[in-house]
Amino acid sequence: MLGLGLSMGASSPTTTKKSASDLTFAGLTHHVRMAPPASTFVPSVARNLITPSPTHVVQGTDDFLSIAKPPLLFYPDFTSVIALRPSFSPFIHVLPEVFSRVITPYSSSAFHALLSKFNLTSAYPSLVHNLDHGFPLGPMPTLKSTHIMNNHPSCRDYPDEVAQYLHDEVTACRMSGPYSRETVERILRGPFQSSPLIVAVQPQGPGVPDKVRVCR
Repeated sequence: MLGLGLSMGASSPTTTKKSASDLTFAGLTHHVRMAPPASTFVPSVARNLITPSPTHVVQGTDDFLSIAKPPLLFYPDFTSVIALRPSFSPFIHVLPEVFSRVITPYSSSAFHALLSKFNLTSAYPSLVHNLDHGFPLGPMPTLKSTHIMNNHPSCRDYPDEVAQYLHDEVTACRMSGPYSRETVERILRGPFQSSPLIVAVQPQGPGVPDKVRVCR
């Protein structure tokens, strides 16, 4: 077995190899004695092992929070472009509770408390109001007549799944109805545009039923 700096036999001639390639070609027929490498002093390595970083030095908790705080989310305010509907009139309109119903899993009171606690209310002034009353979509053209779009043809291939979806949504109060066009116009106090349904089918693999999802 070859080793650097070890003598394999006193009677064998001493051979000094100058490179790894020479040592390789020597094989096992020669015993090798390698001189230990001389110590080398490198001033550039020995000095200044730690270089000060030019980055900002954190002084305290407030300083750290100001650096670590993520940027504010962009939250556009569409209040000025909301098309207001007429006030409820019992002689013209029906079901005002359906008109004002907003279903959401989020707690507006919890958002209000947290925004106040962390001084973020001014950054999101409309968030709590929109959670209670609905979020505007942005600038929209004025609806002068009702537009009812047909459902996607895929709904005809899965009538049972569509019926079950509608039943579940109505039961959870995320949807109301069914109503006629005239009744919806009286509920919404003017013309409206419907949201059609479509069925998305996702194959699950051999022997596994497809996953069917109704979307709107």
